[in-house]
Amino acid sequence: MKGIDDLLKNNLVQIQLLMKSNFSILLFFLSIVLISESASAQYQQSQVDSIKALISTQPEDSSKARNFSLLSWHYATTRTQTKLARLYADSSMILSQQIGNENRIAIAHYYYGLIDRYEGNYEEALDHLNKHIQHFTQQGDSSLVADGLYHKAVIYRQLGEYEESLATYYRIIKISESEENEFAVASVNHSIGLIYRQLSDYENALENYQKALNIFEALENPKNVATVLNSLGSLHSDKEEYETAAGYYERAIKLNSELGNNRAMAFQIANLGHIASKLNDYEKSLAYHIEALKIREKMPQKIETLSSLRNVGHSYKFLGNYSQSRQYLEQALVLANELQAKPHLRDLYQMLSELNEIENNHSEALEFHKLYVAIKDSILNEESSRQINELQAKYETAVKNEEIATLTRNNELGEIEVERRASLNRALAGGLLLISLSSVLAFFLMRQRQKNQQIVAAKNEEIKTTRYKQQLGELEMKALRAQMNPHFMFNCMNSINRMILSEENENASRYLTKFSKLIRLMLQNSGQPNVSLKDELAMLETYIQLEALRFKDKINYSISVDTDVNKESIFLPSMVLQPFIENAIWHGLMHKDGKGLININIKENGDLLHCVIEDNGVGREKALELQEKNTLDHKSMGLQITEDRLKLLSKSEMQKLIRITDLKDSVNHAAGTRVVINIPIA
Repeated sequence: MKGIDDLLKNNLVQIQLLMKSNFSILLFFLSIVLISESASAQYQQSQVDSIKALISTQPEDSSKARNFSLLSWHYATTRTQTKLARLYADSSMILSQQIGNENRIAIAHYYYGLIDRYEGNYEEALDHLNKHIQHFTQQGDSSLVADGLYHKAVIYRQLGEYEESLATYYRIIKISESEENEFAVASVNHSIGLIYRQLSDYENALENYQKALNIFEALENPKNVATVLNSLGSLHSDKEEYETAAGYYERAIKLNSELGNNRAMAFQIANLGHIASKLNDYEKSLAYHIEALKIREKMPQKIETLSSLRNVGHSYKFLGNYSQSRQYLEQALVLANELQAKPHLRDLYQMLSELNEIENNHSEALEFHKLYVAIKDSILNEESSRQINELQAKYETAVKNEEIATLTRNNELGEIEVERRASLNRALAGGLLLISLSSVLAFFLMRQRQKNQQIVAAKNEEIKTTRYKQQLGELEMKALRAQMNPHFMFNCMNSINRMILSEENENASRYLTKFSKLIRLMLQNSGQPNVSLKDELAMLETYIQLEALRFKDKINYSISVDTDVNKESIFLPSMVLQPFIENAIWHGLMHKDGKGLININIKENGDLLHCVIEDNGVGREKALELQEKNTLDHKSMGLQITEDRLKLLSKSEMQKLIRITDLKDSVNHAAGTRVVINIPIA
């Protein structure tokens, strides 16, 4: 946080000037939007008029029902004419029922669900969407199923039911990837990023946003590029990187002004208001939020109007106008209760509690605070976190299993082709032998003897290779068990329990997040014999951070990689460094008074990766003495297993691969341990 504070202090004046200039720029963009909206509206109106003219001459059949649906879609996606959209959806439904077209009836339910979602009628929307999904699931049309699932996931996300939303999004991704629908994959990645941002998991949010942005840019889709840019701005704003956030909002405003997307502009206006608020410029913040509210009040999206009412009320509170603040916050609360939007209810309860506390209405402040705590716990409790982590793990596991199945099928097909060619060759050889048997019998016998010798040699080599792979596999499995042994997992879970009992909820949450990340990295890396240096260091760093949390930040560390080392192109055996780090912590630093330090330095040396691990622990002699006294000492098999794995990978003598040195100070006292590992590069 100190680095962020310094950045804000150095750039505060520039950012505030940027925010002040943005308002005039914003008015300019809005004028462009009005002009471009007018031209776009004329073109769209001509298309709508053509469809209406066609409907008047059409017979009562499925084509006419389809055109009613097109008109419903047109008016629904404006998000300002949903009543008219519902009338055309009614026309499509009635005609489809009259002609008995089940597919068109299910599609009409889809449009009802879309309209109800835009109007904030979430319960009705889910009912219609479920009917649509059920019908097309039975029909085997996965593309139309994915369309319905997408709107369900958005509704769950807006209601704060994140585990339901994530489960639905992962189901859509599976369908979209099988159909090679890149647009749908990008849209879902963006939506998953929104959920992770709500959970303050900025690393996963940024990863999903970037995936979506790359695909939308490749598809040359400026509308959705602008949407992702807006989300990236909000993420950096959450991280207090306000200058970066404002840059993303400016890019989004420019794109939306060119597209004439007034609704999207309202989002960027509101977000600029949030930045102004965080920079304590509440007058500018209020102006932005009022401007956004004016736009949103003309549209049927109640959830967005609710957001702007909350923002305006919050800005008035900071300006000391408490009566106006209460008026807007109470309007927002009525709308939030109507929509049952849990995240907004949580924020409004907190704001009203703070407002009543300022006005010395202590009893009301307490009641709102109780409501805030209750709904906050219901949105994201420990069970929800567990379910979300399980969903992500299941999705990643399913992807890996599908890749394995594909490789297996390819190998089987390759073996069949080899066998077919071998059979053909044997048949041809047999024919030639029968024709020339009398003249080349002696030569054939000699050649056959040579072939037999080659086959025997090949079989011996195959047996040797098989034994090598089997031995390596067994050692890798032992390494996995050694890395994440039951003793370590018990300590981790016991530490989490202790933090919860001590009401250290924030530390418990941090510990649980890092623990789940370590498990995920371990599972991901364990599926393959070699991993990139980048992935290995990510797992290693997470492990050290976890141990540091467990021992009350008693451990410091540094990881230095030579600039010539390409971490993504260098591969090494999975989890080959972790046992040395574990040994340093448990036998060196754990018994040390004061702060412990681990330094990891990595550079490339020919076809070897030269790794040096130094700690300032008590040294091997003292550790051995303590181990003999402690009957419950932690015993790691990781070092011996790692040595065996490296022996299999290199013909070098063992002392050339691993070298351990005891460090001494100027008076020959133990000052730690240095371990040098030379790993053959895969």
